Amino acid sequence: MNPSGHAILLKGISFGYGAAGPVVLENISMDIPPRSVTAILGPNGSGKTTLLRLLLGLLVPRKGDILLVGKPKDHYSPREMKQLIGLVPQEESIPFDLSVIEYVLLGRAPHLRLLALPKEEDLRIALESLESIGLAGLQDRLLPSLSGGERQLVTIARALAQETTILLMDEPTSHLDLANRRRVLQVMRALGDMGKTILFTTHDPNAAAAVADHAIMLRGGRVLAAAPVGEAFTSKNLSDTYGVGVEVIQIGNRPIVLPL
Repeated sequence: MNPSGHAILLKGISFGYGAAGPVVLENISMDIPPRSVTAILGPNGSGKTTLLRLLLGLLVPRKGDILLVGKPKDHYSPREMKQLIGLVPQEESIPFDLSVIEYVLLGRAPHLRLLALPKEEDLRIALESLESIGLAGLQDRLLPSLSGGERQLVTIARALAQETTILLMDEPTSHLDLANRRRVLQVMRALGDMGKTILFTTHDPNAAAAVADHAIMLRGGRVLAAAPVGEAFTSKNLSDTYGVGVEVIQIGNRPIVLPL
């Protein structure tokens, strides 16, 4: 139970690489509600991926506080963190020719004892994760034989098998063609509707508009706007974020962003 009502809460986070290095993120505060899909938008170099690495505990802020599900991040053990928060990276190097099911079973590691092998329950969860993204028929395929879109979906299945409350996704639709981009976005929206808390980075405002409930706009390591998508997606906010003129039009109940 989370009496605070926050899945992720950042208070005045600042970060820079090295003790005297330049500031990458400055005075970042944000509130990510549970069971929501939130997009972090910004151009390359705005600090999006750095922010995810801070949430995972891979980096330590110079100042500020990070709370996850109502508790300071430092109050979780490494094992508890892996059971709470998962990551779908932008790219992942896999040194072995694993099958799809073997790779998805890696997501069960935080729930296993040291050196323990997956049990029948772990296999069931891994298969259900594949089924939830529509790839149950590919369980025996080798990862190198998959298309880019299939591989990205399998990476999501591995994160789902981890059974975390929070799922971080770093540029989940980059390098995908139009059909696979649409498929991944549909899966993300479905996961949000199922009660997962999804936080994803993107430089594509239309990808954010397609699935996100909330948007946080970064530029130069600072938050320029943070609000529900319908409020955040204004021509001014997006132009300030990306440094180019844009027009926002409404199609149905979703905004579409067009460069001027």
